[in-house]
Amino acid sequence: TTTTTTTSTTTANSNNACCESVTLRSTSTQFLNSIYGKYAGRYSKYMDNPTDNDRMVYKLDRVTPDYCLFYALGRWAISDCSNVGGGSYSVKSADTLKTCVDGVENWQSYDTPDPTMTVLCSGPTTTTKTTTSSTTTTTTTTT
Repeated sequence: TTTTTTTSTTTANSNNACCESVTLRSTSTQFLNSIYGKYAGRYSKYMDNPTDNDRMVYKLDRVTPDYCLFYALGRWAISDCSNVGGGSYSVKSADTLKTCVDGVENWQSYDTPDPTMTVLCSGPTTTTKTTTSSTTTTTTTTT
């Protein structure tokens, strides 16, 4: 009996240029006049926690309270900055693998879709490096 095991690991690096500041906009009066309208505005790179889940984290450019735009659970979301990386949100995008938030479509406030909501780049870009690894193991047994 001969057993052969082959293991290979593939590592891919990618560089993504993401905006350091973005603006969340909507033309929906339903959104803008609701309790969620306070999330519209300019967000800048969050210096207390600049990245999470290999993506940039942004803080709304208001003094208080602290609201952040971040990536978690396969989507971009807005919530209190204390919730960065978690599943709690007030505004979220549809599921996406996009590394940068600008240009992400299909947003909703809590459970109300807003087809007019967009996130656009409003500042310089920063290149972030993302590393992805995968391992494949093949075992062959001959008797």
